[in-house]
Amino acid sequence: MKILILSHLYPNNANPMGGIFVAQQAEELVKQGCSIQVVSPLPWVPKLFARFNPRWSKLRTVPLQAKLNGIQVYYPRVPVFPKRIAYFLVPYLYCFFLRKLITLLFKEFGFSLIHAHTALPDGYAGMLIAKKLNLPLIVTIHGYDLDPNNTKHLVWRSMLKTVLNTADRVVFVSSYLSKLAAVGFGTMVGKTRIVYNGITLPLSTVQVVPKLNERLVILAVGNLIPRKGINILLKAFNLL
Repeated sequence: MKILILSHLYPNNANPMGGIFVAQQAEELVKQGCSIQVVSPLPWVPKLFARFNPRWSKLRTVPLQAKLNGIQVYYPRVPVFPKRIAYFLVPYLYCFFLRKLITLLFKEFGFSLIHAHTALPDGYAGMLIAKKLNLPLIVTIHGYDLDPNNTKHLVWRSMLKTVLNTADRVVFVSSYLSKLAAVGFGTMVGKTRIVYNGITLPLSTVQVVPKLNERLVILAVGNLIPRKGINILLKAFNLL
């Protein structure tokens, strides 16, 4: 099967660890016999602006296309506006600036479906393009999509609901997110799946485990940001 992955999260040379879970899933699909190409939109940064922000400057170093672990990745640039001003425009900008590239890839690569990671903006843009190309759409929902800071906005909720109702399959990375979506947007009977984010462990990492069997060892993996609740986890460990 030939699959086009649409994800602004995909790693690049400016942020090699960003969205590593998307890349590793793509690499595993290749091992299972799928052919994968990736479109990973990045914000367009004018040269003048790049001088004032190290992150913007790094974005300008990302090539328009590259091969990462054998997978062809395209990094088209898309003009974006500050989220608080016009976040609801971004999916339409994605669609407008990606449509030509994805249509060309469809003719040359001949993918059978589009798999978008995050409903907004990737899933909404993917929905519009998939409809034009008459292709099925799979959308993977990550925590960002259902973050209360986002879903409190009526436009965001409306666009998210449209993607959930339109996609042929909706994948959640946890049962918690699946239940949260069902409460907020209704049960999507027959078209939801739960696929947890995996991780590729080097063999040396796995072999360390038997050496720790004399004591209870708990490993927590996640970003050190407040919503991950690491502080709560540490208190819980202390109680144990």
